[in-house]
Amino acid sequence: MKFKCVVCGCDIEQRTTAPKIYCSDSCCYIQLSRKLHSKEWIEAEKKRRRQAYMDGLPDDERERIAAHRSKDKFYHYMSKPEELATRRCHDCGKPCVDYRCPECWAKLRRGNGLAENFSESESIWDDF
Repeated sequence: MKFKCVVCGCDIEQRTTAPKIYCSDSCCYIQLSRKLHSKEWIEAEKKRRRQAYMDGLPDDERERIAAHRSKDKFYHYMSKPEELATRRCHDCGKPCVDYRCPECWAKLRRGNGLAENFSESESIWDDF
């Protein structure tokens, strides 16, 4: 979709939902230094261009963008951490989100004589 620069009038091609107002950094600098348009006008123009771009998209693309925006990103990334893990366990190589997987941490604690649960600890402070 083609729009015109608000400073010089050059044609700008918009390919994303983020609207372009200026054709170059120099036009942006001119706007900021000379204040040709008010901030409210710029925001209204961005909103109008975003809406015009969305109206020009096919229905399936509009639905895809709406579905992408409606996803709860936190839930998406926290619901399946093993699938989204970017690292492998240091010891066994199983995908995990930590340096070692929970099984290897437990094995390491048992091997070093550390207690699994704090209730099983045998310290001198247990008697007090």
